[in-house]
Amino acid sequence: LIDSVSDDKMYVSKNIVVLLQELLVKNNKQLADLSFIAANQGPAPYTTLRVVLSTVNGLSFSTGIPLIGLD
Repeated sequence: LIDSVSDDKMYVSKNIVVLLQELLVKNNKQLADLSFIAANQGPAPYTTLRVVLSTVNGLSFSTGIPLIGLD
């Protein structure tokens, strides 16, 4: 783990892609450099959790980067 990011649960659905980009730029990395993607599995508001997990699942599927769920 090099770095992490978090956001208020009410805004993370809207900001997840921007936060990911900022995290990558801050650490001089590209998405292809990641060994895995980890995401919190909850608790969180249902819609927020659904949007975030769908987004990281799509990134994982499209790039082939493993997705790890954290409790």
